[in-house]
This record gives sequence, structure tokens and C-alpha cells, in this order.
Amino acid sequence: MDLVHVKGNTYYIDAWEAIPVYVKENRDCILLDSGWHYERMDIDRTLRENGLKPVGIISTHLHTDHCGGNRYFQETYHIPVALPAGEAGLGFSDLTLKSYLYIFTLEDVRKIDDIQALRFSPDLLIGPDVTEFEMAGVTFGIIHTPGHSPDHISIMTPDEVLYLGDAMLSKDVMEVSKVPYYASVETALQSMKKLAGLSCMVLAAHKGCEPDIKELAAYNICQLEERIERFRSLVTEQMTLEDIIKKACTEMKLLSKQAFKVKLYERDMRSYIEYLVDRGDLQEIYEGGRLYYR
Repeated sequence: MDLVHVKGNTYYIDAWEAIPVYVKENRDCILLDSGWHYERMDIDRTLRENGLKPVGIISTHLHTDHCGGNRYFQETYHIPVALPAGEAGLGFSDLTLKSYLYIFTLEDVRKIDDIQALRFSPDLLIGPDVTEFEMAGVTFGIIHTPGHSPDHISIMTPDEVLYLGDAMLSKDVMEVSKVPYYASVETALQSMKKLAGLSCMVLAAHKGCEPDIKELAAYNICQLEERIERFRSLVTEQMTLEDIIKKACTEMKLLSKQAFKVKLYERDMRSYIEYLVDRGDLQEIYEGGRLYYR
């Protein structure tokens, strides 16, 4: 893995996603997210090869590709981990994790290593009104950007580089993402419009730097609205949720025999249907013991 310079003391590790690293003058560093559980050793090795010692982690949200290494670094280096308060509760137990991965069974939650890596206790909580947060003597700006997850945050480094986490995707990734996941499409759109009002350089977890946040926000909003319209156009008659998902998977060529992926497709698509119901584009009808949409 390479350590890529962004601006000033802000870098990122080029892992499966971009993992920001803020480097202090003494070569101590603060991680913003920690990547997948399976990447933890490679990330650690990259830090050591560059003479860096982690002294803290600030996480944007409790997803497997962002918090998978938190427990490892917490226990190996005895460093504090900070999480938004609304995210921290999701990792409290197997049952709270199931509430986040609601399509999965409780036994799924227990046996999947990437999910179990989210079972850790954060040392510090970032409340809903916090706009600045200090970690290891460095003050970071906090922008609350829920939508992709319930209490997602974006983090501004002292170099005025805004790490978006998953609040928005890079153009390259958004272009190929057929169904980007949002816990709430409505709230994600609100956060994107909020970010569009800023002026700064941005780093997206998926993946890379953009000099103009306004342009990236406009692109993400446009792309998300196109996907919303695509789901609306799928409902051409009275259909169950299963009918809509089957049609979407066929048209988008999201066909898999892996139960894990099939469950994720259903989870990811539900939020678009729910948004269309709330917006009034779809009507819910209950007939013969079944829920239909039209």
C-alpha cells in the first residue's frame, strides 16, 4: 500500500478505500477511519514503513470497510478511538449490529468476521452538536452528514481538506455504482446539498481527491436523482417489493448466487423504494395479506 500526499500534513493510505492520515511533526499520526478488518496488518505495515506511529482514530461511521481495523489499532497501540454517538450504539452487541444489517439473521452477524470486527468499545463519542474535535492535540472540524448511515460525519483536517467518508463518492466510483447504499436517501440528499455550500478540497473514501467540492456535490446529487428515477420507472404495475427487486436485479445485471450479496441488494434497494413512497411517487397498498406498490 502507498502513502499518498494530499496537502500539508494530510495524506492517505491507498488501500481498498482511501484512508486519511494526518501526520504530526514528531511523526505521530491520526487515522480517519481504519479500513477493512482484513487490511489491518497491511495498513499497520504501511504506517511503520513510513516511520509513522498511530496515536488516535476518528471514524466517520460504523461500516465494515471503515471501522474494521479499529479494535486492532486500539488494542495494539493502546490508542483512543472516537465515533459519532449515533454510530457507536450500533456496535454495542450482535443484536444492535443486526438492527443495522436487518436483512441478515442473527447467526449471520455472529459468524461473519468483517461484521464482528465492529464489536468494539469507542473511547470517545462525538455528539450531534460538535463542530470541532481534538485528537492527540490536533483539532479537526466536524460536519454532520447523515444519510449513508444514521450519524455519519465528514472530517476537516487542519489543512482544510475535507474527508467525506461515504457522504459522497468520487466521480469514477459513482459512475459504476449501480445502487449506492444509503440508510436514508432523503437524508443523504440533504447532506449532499449541505456540502455543496462549502468551498474546500475534498477526499472521498471511494476514492480520491477533488479540488472543488461544489462540482462533486452537484455530480453526486444528479447521479442519485437519476437512480431514484430509475427505481420509480421499474414500477409499471402493482408490484410487491420482491417483484421490484427482481426486476431491478435483472435490468442492472445484479445476479448472484451468494446469499450475502443477495441480501445486500435487497437492503440497498429498500431505501430507494421507501423514499419514493415518502415523496408520493409510489403508493402502498395492502391486499390479501401482502404489501404492494403502485
